[in-house]
Amino acid sequence: MLPLVQLLIAIPHTRKAQVAMTAALTIAIALMLALMVTDAAWGASGAQAFQNGGTNVGNALMAWAKALLFSMGAIMGVGALIKRSVGEGVTILVIVLILGAFVYDQTDTENVIRNVWGALGG
Repeated sequence: MLPLVQLLIAIPHTRKAQVAMTAALTIAIALMLALMVTDAAWGASGAQAFQNGGTNVGNALMAWAKALLFSMGAIMGVGALIKRSVGEGVTILVIVLILGAFVYDQTDTENVIRNVWGALGG
């Protein structure tokens, strides 16, 4: 029997197993998407594209992050608003603000982190 089929048969049908399977499938899909992006970045024009592969992948991931950050934050915020959960709403707000700082203004965010770390570390 195939190893994948044996693995799927061996997984118990509990809620915990379903969550683990969903997480594994999500990671697998994310890995496949990342491989598709890197394939497009490296396949452009030979050696020059290979040298700029990291930059191309970074630019592609940055575009995805900018497109998805506020849309996912808005969807999750509407869910928190419907549930009238102030704690969840504030948590989503803080996460979106921190990620937005890294996505939209990396240099200033890096400087702020260095300054805070320098002040705390001495």
